[in-house]
Amino acid sequence: MLIWVFAGVCAGFLILTGRTWMEFTQRQEQLEQTIREQEELVAEHEKRLEEIKLRAQEVKEQIVAKKEECDTLDRQIGELEDSLKVLEAQLERVKPKSRQVDKNDNEDWLWKK
Repeated sequence: MLIWVFAGVCAGFLILTGRTWMEFTQRQEQLEQTIREQEELVAEHEKRLEEIKLRAQEVKEQIVAKKEECDTLDRQIGELEDSLKVLEAQLERVKPKSRQVDKNDNEDWLWKK
């Protein structure tokens, strides 16, 4: 009879051990699946980050090109303003005295009468 009790206790331990081992392997598989999913997410994020870095570099290059274009246009505007001032001065000298701008009046663009 004692042998049967001992055999029952051993069987109980074997069943509990088997159940614990099954839960352990199931959780291990879940953990491995979660690790795979996270690795895939990390790979996708790294790829997206690399794409964003490349796009940011392109935008930086475009900004530099546009800044250079703006500087060129600014210089051209300055040169054109200078030539306009020269032409205005020449026009003012060429106009008859009756059509020259009255510099003594407070308003700049009144014609002398």
